[in-house]
Amino acid sequence: MAKAKYRKKKESRDKKRKWNLFIIFMISASMLLSGFMYLGSQDGGAPKKETPGIHVETYNVEEFSSGIILKVTEVMPELVVVPHNKCISYYTLNSISNISVAGVEVKPPEVSNPSVYPEGRYICGDWIILRFGVGGGGNATLDELRGELNGILSDHCLHGSYVSRLLQNNTGLGSIHVVGSADLVEGDYVTASLFRKIKNNTIEAMIGFEEEKVQAGPNISAEIVNLTGITVNGEISSDLNINDVRNRLDTDKINLNPPRIILNETLNNETLNRLRDLAGVEIDVIKNTTTISFNASLRNISQVLNGRNLTYSLQKGGISFTVPVSSNITFIGDILSRNNVGGIEFKKTGHISITPWIIVDDLVVVIENNDRFNAVLYMDSGVGDSINVSVSTIKFGDSIIALQAFQID
Repeated sequence: MAKAKYRKKKESRDKKRKWNLFIIFMISASMLLSGFMYLGSQDGGAPKKETPGIHVETYNVEEFSSGIILKVTEVMPELVVVPHNKCISYYTLNSISNISVAGVEVKPPEVSNPSVYPEGRYICGDWIILRFGVGGGGNATLDELRGELNGILSDHCLHGSYVSRLLQNNTGLGSIHVVGSADLVEGDYVTASLFRKIKNNTIEAMIGFEEEKVQAGPNISAEIVNLTGITVNGEISSDLNINDVRNRLDTDKINLNPPRIILNETLNNETLNRLRDLAGVEIDVIKNTTTISFNASLRNISQVLNGRNLTYSLQKGGISFTVPVSSNITFIGDILSRNNVGGIEFKKTGHISITPWIIVDDLVVVIENNDRFNAVLYMDSGVGDSINVSVSTIKFGDSIIALQAFQID
């Protein structure tokens, strides 16, 4: 079921990528001035010569940059259509201006770097933007608007209109208008291609087109690439026969943190000597605190301390190691339990594929080796599963470094 869910997500991402590639191509490609007979047919037949009686907002644009990360600060109450063709007839624009849907305001069309062809019947540009103010009405209004547009434009898609800002604004730029996916919300992050909007030789504003959505961390989606092992963790609060554990388990290294008895006082020499004579005991005295670490002899330690009416507390220790993915975890659990290890936990380790960057605290976090990023996974997870993870990070000054990911629900 998880794989089917991932396939649906992947199909959705592929569809968005196709749109993004189209936007980039539409903006960067040189305008072709042929094919008007085709354009005429997609507008319901080649129109007769029209007198352009509709206001079109025109301006020039210059590319500023691409791959810029923006944060959405406001969702505008309007929908946007960017036709796939870079030319549109005044006949079509007139039909669009006559759309009448309750709660929808048809705004003047926009054409960048405009030219008029042929004989004033068509206007062309690097892009054409059609805006529709939506004051309410919900899905029924949107469905009615889509229906009207379907009867006029053959190839189009409704997009959202947003106000955004740069994450680290050292360019002096203010708010930036962005055309993006209709499902963006305030607080989302996107990469965008930005353009200067120029009128009368003056830079009037910046406009952007979404390239792709950037995930806000630390919790993001991921796909499991492979599995590398199983990590085992447990708590120690009593004697541990570490040699028995080592001899029976298929592991190269065991990390051991022995349990400790803590006394908030110093002990006399006689007591210290009796404790040091016990097997598996180490004693550390710092100022007025005595710490007794042990792997064995807990019963004898307690007898010495209780015989002197000393007050102490027990601090649990821990054990951790890694075994192959194919290991028998029931057998491992039995070996640890009979050696006084409790709270036993098993997790798979492996690599996941995630986005090449995320946003944490409004800072861009670059994910090194994002196609094989280290992760700790649930025991029932498998290769190819689509999962959610939390990326652990560490902050150095104004930078954040990604360390590892942990699977979450």
